[in-house]
Amino acid sequence: QSVTITGGGEPLLYPHIQELLSIFHEAHIKIGLVTNGLLLDKYSYENLTWCRISNSDERFFNPAYLKILKTAVTENTNVDWAFSHVVSPKPNFVEIRYIVEFANIYDFTHVRLVADLLDYDNVNLEEVKTDLRKNHIDDSRVIYQSRNAPLKGGNCYICYLKPVISADCKVAACCGS
Repeated sequence: QSVTITGGGEPLLYPHIQELLSIFHEAHIKIGLVTNGLLLDKYSYENLTWCRISNSDERFFNPAYLKILKTAVTENTNVDWAFSHVVSPKPNFVEIRYIVEFANIYDFTHVRLVADLLDYDNVNLEEVKTDLRKNHIDDSRVIYQSRNAPLKGGNCYICYLKPVISADCKVAACCGS
């Protein structure tokens, strides 16, 4: 019923991405896309159901990137847009504020602020929440996702819901395998 195009690099670099989106659309399959957003101005996205733009504290909203994002979201209002931003132990508060404000202005479904997986013990998302509110930025679209208690092992059933097809066309039980 649905497919998410993501991972293994930037999916919009695939030279036949528009054809792929059309095939899924013609088959009445809902389409999600995870992208870094740098190539969003190169294509049309009328066939997308949703798009999540990945970001991190190391990446900045320069004027060229901002123009790409504005063009994509204003020309494709049928898409449910969202940000997923990796927060480092030293958060870039200015960029995070800007991301949340952009999402509010352009009616994004949400902004996911997630602790850096490689250093989650040193990320303080409460500090980010406090900063946004202190600066009078509406954070009602924000999902604060810490990783302070990641699960290891155990019974994982995600493979029954979301198998992964890699670039070499092999099927894996999940993105972690």
